[in-house]
Amino acid sequence: MGNSKYTYWPALPQRTNSNSA
Repeated sequence: MGNSKYTYWPALPQRTNSNSA
């Protein structure tokens, strides 16, 4: 699945930013 990149990057980075902040 080439869409895997778009499926993991939108939710992962945004969730990590909220936790990091």
